[in-house]
Amino acid sequence: MYISIGENLVIRSSDIIAIIDKSAWDYNMEINHFSSNNLDNALLKRNYKSVIITNDNTFLSPFSPNTLKKRIQSY
Repeated sequence: MYISIGENLVIRSSDIIAIIDKSAWDYNMEINHFSSNNLDNALLKRNYKSVIITNDNTFLSPFSPNTLKKRIQSY
């Protein structure tokens, strides 16, 4: 199953390790440092609401974690 995470990006839901709220991401520098090398998204200079960590990349999404959770559960 695939999920749209915004900005014309679609990822496989089974690859998702974590979906983190932006406020938690900004607050926790340890997690931020862990995956900052793998950020792969055009949203770096835009507003984002959640961070999605997968096996290979880290994505920034304009959707809230709750919206993404509902999308995953609806399938």
